[in-house]
Amino acid sequence: MLCIKAIKNPIILLTSKNRFLAKNRFSLNDIVVAMAPFNYLNKIKKGLFTVAPFTVLYLLIGCKNTPSQTEMEQWKAEVVAVEKEFNDMAQEKGLAEAFAYFAAEDGVIKRNRKIVQGKMAIREWYKKDVRPNESLTWKPTFVAVGNAGDLAYTYGDYVFTAIDSSGVKKESKGIFHTVWKRQTDGRWKFVWD
Repeated sequence: MLCIKAIKNPIILLTSKNRFLAKNRFSLNDIVVAMAPFNYLNKIKKGLFTVAPFTVLYLLIGCKNTPSQTEMEQWKAEVVAVEKEFNDMAQEKGLAEAFAYFAAEDGVIKRNRKIVQGKMAIREWYKKDVRPNESLTWKPTFVAVGNAGDLAYTYGDYVFTAIDSSGVKKESKGIFHTVWKRQTDGRWKFVWD
């Protein structure tokens, strides 16, 4: 994939069939004919500019498609830390507060075959559904972060514990999956749980 950033003049890329290329959904093989800043297009009467090899090289060198190993490990550590904070808050303040706090404004949970969307709706769902003698603990066993460092997902083991009316403790174990998105303030919030 070709990355174009830090260029002051917008760029139009044309293929051999004179079609405009859509948002980053092309490869270098697609760039065969022309590249020109918008402000020069009105000066073109016939034909197309030929792309100079150094121009393509400049665009490629100016792009960073993959993060360093250090960056990737830092992002993974951030997500693991957020998962731990999330779990800890659930134990201290309850599921309703923890899920509402760590949800993005447009966060979504799927519970009982229904989608609950939005931070406040998630809080209300947990307030209505969770009983006093219930707890949920979890820990990620896998973390992956996208190359841009703005999306991540985790999965791992959870344990749901409830004490029934006769005082018997019951546990249910399973696997959770959460999708995280870095917010504009740099914090990680879940968008799917």
